[in-house]
Amino acid sequence: MKKRITAYLLAFALLCASIPSAFAVQTEVRPDANRFVTRAGVSGTVYQAKVYSQAEHEAQLKNATFTTIACSKNYAQNDGSVSKNAAEMTTDNFSSYGEQLPNYYYNFGKKSIYVGSAMKKMYDNIKADLQKGTNSAIFRDDDTGERKLGVTFSVPERSQLGVSQDDYHQMLYNFAMDIGWLVYRSIDCDCPEMFYSNGFMYMGYSLGERENQITVYVSPGFRKGFETYEERAAMKQALDSKVNEITKQAARYETAYEQLDFLNTWLCDNNSYNYDAVNGSMEEYQKNVSGAPWSSAGAILSSSGKTVGPVCEGYSRALQLLCSKLGINATVIVSESGNHMWNNVKYGLYWTGIDVTWNDTGSDRTEYFCTTVNNMDGHVVDDVDFVDRMQYPSLIAFSANDTLPQYKTGVTKEKILPYYDVYAGFWGTSQIHNVYNKGYMAGMTCVNFGIHGKVTRAQFAQILYNIAGRPAVTYAGQFSDVPQNQWYTAAVTWAAETGLVSGYPGGKFGPNDPIKREDIAVILFHRAGSPSAEQQDLEGRFTDTNQIDEYAWEAVNWAVASSVISGNANGTLDPRGNATRAQSAVIITNITK
Repeated sequence: MKKRITAYLLAFALLCASIPSAFAVQTEVRPDANRFVTRAGVSGTVYQAKVYSQAEHEAQLKNATFTTIACSKNYAQNDGSVSKNAAEMTTDNFSSYGEQLPNYYYNFGKKSIYVGSAMKKMYDNIKADLQKGTNSAIFRDDDTGERKLGVTFSVPERSQLGVSQDDYHQMLYNFAMDIGWLVYRSIDCDCPEMFYSNGFMYMGYSLGERENQITVYVSPGFRKGFETYEERAAMKQALDSKVNEITKQAARYETAYEQLDFLNTWLCDNNSYNYDAVNGSMEEYQKNVSGAPWSSAGAILSSSGKTVGPVCEGYSRALQLLCSKLGINATVIVSESGNHMWNNVKYGLYWTGIDVTWNDTGSDRTEYFCTTVNNMDGHVVDDVDFVDRMQYPSLIAFSANDTLPQYKTGVTKEKILPYYDVYAGFWGTSQIHNVYNKGYMAGMTCVNFGIHGKVTRAQFAQILYNIAGRPAVTYAGQFSDVPQNQWYTAAVTWAAETGLVSGYPGGKFGPNDPIKREDIAVILFHRAGSPSAEQQDLEGRFTDTNQIDEYAWEAVNWAVASSVISGNANGTLDPRGNATRAQSAVIITNITK
């Protein structure tokens, strides 16, 4: 097996050494490994934690006195054992860690409190704040603003739980710590915008005027090179510029697979694993040299000389950030036992694994690309923060031609649809699969087919041109609004030459106009050679046949008779309505069977 050297977590000694003296610090308490549970793990009586409104929360902040604690990523620090099997830890419906927070309860002996809504509110507040860039309270490290992003809630009173006052206060302390820690870790893994803080956090909590009121907020911790606002702002400016440059190159590729392949190759070509960051004292390196190896900045900016190079976390967070800019859903995965991090990436309805670090440090840059990385050698999914709590994506492997493996039950061996919006059970899925497989239609983006989007006249001409094999044409300038060197020029030129389209009176084609359903019927009627068809009882079948224009009547009759176009569930044909992309996929499938 090839030698692998990876690094991930800060030692807690460093954390304590870097905590501002103004903070009151307690570190002796940690959560029980099984304190957070889903509904199935709820024990005994269930209470609801009352979540305060934002106005009520901010009112509580006025008189709150906070205790602040530094937490490393391995805050849970259990023994690393996993009580759940792999099947229980994975799901086919994974979207993010944050979306799982509403599922959680908190066990106090034989009592349980539903806290999912409180955690989700804080998660949503922080995630929205991160979208503000340099104006984010988290980015500015604005303590007042960070506290507003927190949450205030009430729990059962001590008498209801039947515990002593000392035990109750200790329990509330643990409770607040655990909530802050799980929310922050979810943000840390879901949000690549937070490139400047991924090593540790400060968690602040306060007890309200009533004993059972708790206010919790979190604040990032920073490493060398990210410690001041000015450093973070300069880093972000350089990072944004480089990310835009890389993703612009990646966007030239049509499919998500090709874009992912480009990103994996770019990160390998432009980086070397930073052994200096993990040899010797990692703590000293992070404190005195740079925190960049554990940031996306390390992998994205090191080739330009603006930072030092990455370790596994830097590679993984860089891929996640680049994917997010391309609209591709990606998250990071941690192995505690392997001391390693890699990525899970969504491809259409499926998730797959990519380990850029091992692709770069090994002999084959695609060995760990779009495959079932989780729980392969060195990739045991046992992150002590998440294991037994969160679910991970169930992964598939697929090849360069985007085909599913044959072992995937119930799915034929054909190209995977890379589109998020073509969901399982959608009425047009098989037809969209057909036009995608044959190269007749592609998505609006590499991950979005645009099922409800309107098809333009130029787009429909391009679809028919694709079906014809894209024959060579000579620009003739038939239409004043179809200039040379546009993506649709050849398609419209071909469609006019073959007599499929004639344009509008006045010599215009209207390339960007949405195409009407009756015009599709006319174009396809011409494509079929204008055949005769048995007259259909259109008035008897549809309630809006009075909307069919005279020039389109024969073509619409043919389209209905030939089952090329059908009506809607409400009994209408909608001849003047604009065809959606999903409807067009169905129509194209009907004419190319």
